[in-house]
Amino acid sequence: MLFGRRKKVADELFQHMDEAFFNNGKSMADLEKKLTEQLQAAREESSKMLRRQSGSLEDILEELQRQGEEKENTEGQLLELKKREKELAELCCFLLGQKEMILKQLLEEGVLPENVRSGWQKQADIMEQESERLERRCSFQRIGICGEKVDYDRHEILSVCPARRLEEDGTIARVFSRGYYYQGHILKKAQVAAYKYSDDTAGARGMPFGLE
Repeated sequence: MLFGRRKKVADELFQHMDEAFFNNGKSMADLEKKLTEQLQAAREESSKMLRRQSGSLEDILEELQRQGEEKENTEGQLLELKKREKELAELCCFLLGQKEMILKQLLEEGVLPENVRSGWQKQADIMEQESERLERRCSFQRIGICGEKVDYDRHEILSVCPARRLEEDGTIARVFSRGYYYQGHILKKAQVAAYKYSDDTAGARGMPFGLE
């Protein structure tokens, strides 16, 4: 009878152990399932984040490319505008020179009757004032004024005049054609005659400027 009781106790103990093992195994399975689900959810979230970041990076790269293309187009347009500006400045320089030459020839004594020449002189003075006003607005600077010092970068010496005084030496005696300076660049040198002082004024006639 004692043996039967012990056997019953042992059976009950084994049953409890089986139940505990079963329950523990079930808990482990549930835990494993839960962990697997969480891991899968984390992977999906990471994948979504990477796709969003990849899309953002592509958008940034596309924007940078667009800005680079716009910059290239803008630089090309600026170069084209500078080229046109230079061509227009050269055209203005040419037309101003032609105007100056025509007026000089027209206003020389003997070309026109005195009363007609006087009327043209008044008209030329008005044109000159208007030209100077427009030149200032366009940042044009005239080169070539009688009495200023000769500058070989700005003046082209066509002839030499004997100077009566030492202080006249190396200055402009006459302006044949004005030059023009525009935004840091010389478009046209002024064509001038320069004074050359010498003790022998006769020997200075026809002598190239700056040579002894």
